Amino acid sequence: MRYYTTMNTVTVHGVAVPYRDCGSGDPVLLIAGAGASSSTWQAQIDALTAVGYRVVAIEHRGFGGSPVGNPYKLADLAGDVGGVIEELDLQPCRIIGMSLGALVAQELASKRPELVHSLVLMATWARTGYFRATLARATARQLQSGAEIDPEYVAAQLAVQMFSPCTLADDDQIRDWLDLFTTLRVAGDSLAAQNEATIDVDQRAQLRDIASPTLVVAFADDVLCPPSVVREVADAVPGSRFVQIEQCGHLGVLERPDAVNDVLVNFFAR
Repeated sequence: MRYYTTMNTVTVHGVAVPYRDCGSGDPVLLIAGAGASSSTWQAQIDALTAVGYRVVAIEHRGFGGSPVGNPYKLADLAGDVGGVIEELDLQPCRIIGMSLGALVAQELASKRPELVHSLVLMATWARTGYFRATLARATARQLQSGAEIDPEYVAAQLAVQMFSPCTLADDDQIRDWLDLFTTLRVAGDSLAAQNEATIDVDQRAQLRDIASPTLVVAFADDVLCPPSVVREVADAVPGSRFVQIEQCGHLGVLERPDAVNDVLVNFFAR
């Protein structure tokens, strides 16, 4: 696996958006989930550049050295992405979004279809249900309080939310993930703003406006976005395809990268 560390920045409507730009060919834009950076996509960057794509992986506001700024909505994040596509002359662009990134991609594709060539939406949802809204609201409050929490406890809770039971039961694998999660330091205000942006999401109507070829990907053991919830998006987007990847949770791109990469490469090759 190669590691891409060079970060560029483009300013969109006064907002600095950091991004990584790798490879050459038709462009693919990657939009990560809440709390995740562009480095989350490392395995996908390697796979897509290897088959001849130019891959641009962006950071959300508050990440990669970008300031959070004022509270924002999904429409603002979609505006950031649209601005990057235009500034870098990527349109129409293949877009892959995961979790929060998928919501942003859905917003962009329904409002700015001329910017989008095709879509992959992973671990996504059409409407923030009661549990997800409660978790987002409580997480934002906890982060904003500034209260100290045991890093090991945070790592364990994150692992339970993000991984499948098979990974949690594998001592060697989960030890490595817990060690990594324990050292992660995400700015509280940045993650709080992301959680607040998802509390009242309801895209059910606008999903029907998406005209781009779309692949919707569910992860079988995802407790945050179960396959039944993800399938609601596939059912709403006209002509979309639905794929379920087994033995992985919400962070399937990290837990089963080879399976994810096969799905992505095959879809874009169609």
